[in-house]
Amino acid sequence: MRAQLSQVDSLAPARGLGRDYEPGERIAARAEIRGPSRLRAGADVHGDGRVEAWTGWLRRSVLEPRDGETPWDALAREVSGG
Repeated sequence: MRAQLSQVDSLAPARGLGRDYEPGERIAARAEIRGPSRLRAGADVHGDGRVEAWTGWLRRSVLEPRDGETPWDALAREVSGG
């Protein structure tokens, strides 16, 4: 999954709701994990190639990678309970 989501190309700016959205403001791909105890976590790949890992459902919280971690590592840490 990581390799597939990492290969999403940058997107051109788009117009919607009366304004232009730059690639970094748009979600090009999203992967979501659902598990026991209402676990919901995932990662968004933005149009500029930036990856942001998150937890939650209605209110998503961005996972900040620790020193030396990638967003994917932060997601794995959160899902595994580490």
